Amino acid sequence: MNFYDDSLQYLMNDMLVNAYDFSIVKERIKKIMEKSPCVPYELSVILVAKPPTIESPLVQKFSEEGKIKSFQKKEVCVKIKDAIKGALNNYLESSLNRFSKINNCSTIKIKSDDNEFRVLIQVRNLEKFSSNLLYAMVNHFNVDALGYCDQVEVIVSVAHTKDSCLEEVVKQKLPDLPASALSKFVTLDDKEKVLDFFRCPEVKDVLFNHFFPQGLENDRVRTEITYDTLRQDTIAQKRRKVLLPSGDYENLHDAITPYTTHEEFLQIIDINDILGFYPSVRTTKINEIVTAMIDIDVSGFLRTSFSPSVVWNLVISLTEEIVKNLTDFLRLPKPLVVFSGSRGVHITYKLAPNCVNADFNYVDYLELYLLPSQKSLAKNNKSLIHSKFTFIRSLMQAILLYTAQNISRDKIPKIIQERLGITRIMDLFTLSVFSRNKIGVLLDTSSNNSSVYRAFSIHPGTGLVSIPLLDPKTKSIRTELKDFSQLKEECKPETIISNLRAGKKDIYHQFPPEITKQQIKYLLRPDKLLPYLSVIVRFSDRWATERSPWSMKFWLEMYQLNNFYHYLTAKMLSIERSDKRIGNSYQEVIGLVESSAISTKKFVREVVDDYFFRNISFKALKARLDAFHDLNFYANFKFTEVTTLTDERIDALYSNIRERSIFFRKFASYFNVTMVLLTYYSQTNSKIGITVKKTLTTLWDGSKALSEELQFVVLSDKRDRTLTIKQQFVKICCIFNLLSKFIKELIELSRLQ
Repeated sequence: MNFYDDSLQYLMNDMLVNAYDFSIVKERIKKIMEKSPCVPYELSVILVAKPPTIESPLVQKFSEEGKIKSFQKKEVCVKIKDAIKGALNNYLESSLNRFSKINNCSTIKIKSDDNEFRVLIQVRNLEKFSSNLLYAMVNHFNVDALGYCDQVEVIVSVAHTKDSCLEEVVKQKLPDLPASALSKFVTLDDKEKVLDFFRCPEVKDVLFNHFFPQGLENDRVRTEITYDTLRQDTIAQKRRKVLLPSGDYENLHDAITPYTTHEEFLQIIDINDILGFYPSVRTTKINEIVTAMIDIDVSGFLRTSFSPSVVWNLVISLTEEIVKNLTDFLRLPKPLVVFSGSRGVHITYKLAPNCVNADFNYVDYLELYLLPSQKSLAKNNKSLIHSKFTFIRSLMQAILLYTAQNISRDKIPKIIQERLGITRIMDLFTLSVFSRNKIGVLLDTSSNNSSVYRAFSIHPGTGLVSIPLLDPKTKSIRTELKDFSQLKEECKPETIISNLRAGKKDIYHQFPPEITKQQIKYLLRPDKLLPYLSVIVRFSDRWATERSPWSMKFWLEMYQLNNFYHYLTAKMLSIERSDKRIGNSYQEVIGLVESSAISTKKFVREVVDDYFFRNISFKALKARLDAFHDLNFYANFKFTEVTTLTDERIDALYSNIRERSIFFRKFASYFNVTMVLLTYYSQTNSKIGITVKKTLTTLWDGSKALSEELQFVVLSDKRDRTLTIKQQFVKICCIFNLLSKFIKELIELSRLQ
């Protein structure tokens, strides 16, 4: 992206002054669904959009005004076509197929050439759909980029029975209207109302607390700031540089300071037609992240399919569930919860100074090196082990993945469950804007990636102000704001000004609580977020929510097991047993063991006691922990593969060097598990211990004899050819078979106990 590209993008934004009225389609669908004696079987809607050419009135108009140079015309048209093509994605069909009630009931195709874009939407079994749901499917393609088109035509056809042909019921060009007439967004005509809001001194005080949060030693740090500038015919556009009274241009975050007066602030707002402000999550000088944020954003499909009150109930329910997990499960303070100004919510925390460092381009949390895919993370300079912004974003995603995985069905409004036929709650959520799921709720954390968020400002699309939803005393969401109609009244600029003048400042003067480095380290425990973070690293935020229920369960349990043993081993290595505070470390380790999901807690507790109180070496400790890890692994994930080797399999292993290498690693694991557990059971008189010793004595005696024979072969002179290399390998396989029987028998006895 260069200056030329930026200027073309600004030009294209200015050209997007029109939009097409889809209300005709909505009315026609409603008549089809309600007027007929019985609901038709099939509905077909075709949208035909003609993109602009060099001779189009829109291009000619901007050319005559001197905004488009003659050499730019073709390039502008190409970029507009690319913008339309990118906006008309075809992920809606796969998104609909997630839900049982409407699965395989729709076909959506998109075709394009130089002259037109054609969208075909066919829906069968209409009795499963409401008119709003059908219209939402069509309105999904009512993207802003269609406003560039010279013409948009709609063709609606109906088949009344399964065997009848489609009959065309309407073919009409959609009316082309000013975008402001359809969306009713805030324009330059509303500038005086906007200025009235900013004339209130308390508004400036709240904004400056977001612009200049507390840093080290009570010094205020400066965040980067973006702002919305009012337009006459288009929605407000984001800018960074402002025109100063002196006539110079400067970045907004450089133009204002904590000591800027209210009059100076108002003058900048007036000159630049500012509507709202977006502070960044990072500072301007030291590139330090200061805010962690979660953005709950409901898809346009859900907003069209259901009433605003239903959508808001879903947002509130989801917000309360996230807050509950943050406070109860993760032991964090209650976050600041802010209404976005439309239908979303922002959940924010302030990060303590130096909470996340990236010295030498590495994030200073050793727990991150327990994650999978270390080679890929090391190679990518923007991965979470290199970038503090990616790390915080991924940590917030792990919180959301935990919520989406564990949220109960009763938290989702019944009307949404019934109309969509939701069988798996996870299908309703996505963590990435690039996900193929275009129906669900976007749990967005991209603002943590050096981006911005709206702070106590007017939303350009609704005219409502983004305000805190919490009661300043209880830090819970105010009951009256759970009603969307009352929320809209409370968020009107005039209502806020009235409250501020009445002395109700505390409901707006709320700021994010601080989380520390120690609290983040707690989040990275294996019994907290580390397994969920591992899933995100393994599959990426785009595909993490796309796992099947079985796959998600498998990988979470796998990472819970791996993360626990690796974390515990690293933790024990860092403990100095001569430290006087050894008791605190012991209690912390025992607490970690008790809260884990492993099935060998008893064994691990005894090993921990041996290390703390009987002074066994770290090498012995690690060997035992590795054995218990492998036993858990085979019992939970590879039990069916704990089998003996056949003659054919032995021949295959001997002839394939790669598989033979894997086999030797598996043999070493089996041998370590057997030795450790036999040592443990030889010292216990428990029921399972006695049973194991009785039933497996013969097997162990046989393996011991084979081990002695094998040792004799290895130590013998290399010139001794009495036993071939393959015969030696076969003897190893025989020992492997005995170890396999031992481990399998032990797992089965453990389950019976």
